[in-house]
This record gives sequence, C-alpha cells and structure tokens, in this order.
Amino acid sequence: MDLRERRSLLSSKPNPDQRLDYVCSLGAPIQASIATSTLQFRVRYVPDRVILTPESLDTYLDKVGNIQWTSLEDLAVAILNDINDELIARWIEVSLTVEKDNQFHDVVLEERQPEWEDRGILSRLPTSRPDS
Repeated sequence: MDLRERRSLLSSKPNPDQRLDYVCSLGAPIQASIATSTLQFRVRYVPDRVILTPESLDTYLDKVGNIQWTSLEDLAVAILNDINDELIARWIEVSLTVEKDNQFHDVVLEERQPEWEDRGILSRLPTSRPDS
C-alpha cells in the first residue's frame, strides 16, 4: 500500500466551531506485524478546520497494521504524518504502546502549528500512555 492509498483511507468533516480550542481523543488496539502482541494506539489533537471521522480511523488502523514496518517508531511517525496530513491540526499527539512480559515499549510523538499557543489546554491533559 503506497502513501497516497494509505492516506486516502482517512476522512474528516468540518470542525463545528473553529473558534474554540478543544481536545479530541481517539484510541484503539492495533494488530500489527511489527509486534507479537496487540498495540495500543491513541491520537489526541486540537482541531483546526476539520475533525477526523472515527470510522475512517478504524479502517485506516486495520490496513496500516498489515504493513511491514521496521520499528514501532517507524509506524508511529507514519501514523502521525498521515493523520496530520488530513487534519492539519493545531496540535497533535500520537501514542503507540506494546506490552509483553511485564515490559512496555512506548512511542509518543507530538507536533503543532508554529503560531498556535498552548493557552493552558495541554497542561490539563492526563498522561500520554494510551492504557492509563
């Protein structure tokens, strides 16, 4: 699956109020070829013009899990870039966690628009671990 085909699985709809800063959170387990156990995925973002449709994210995650990735970090970077290409969010965070034998591997990536200021909203968010 190429980049364009992968990104075409994601869809969005208009933000109901672009004047407000608010956080959207979506999460799901991913069966991925990179891990022997289920990955926990979460995306949190402050939308700008559009919001992600949860249904498209489910389809996207099913397909992206079947791709051969070199590392958890590689998968997380691809997901962040794909979702942010669709949303162009004010702020976005992608988290992937895999747990096995009482150990975990966590990857948390964040990106924001250069002109967007925190305004305190991010300081009130709970921890970024998807399973907490």
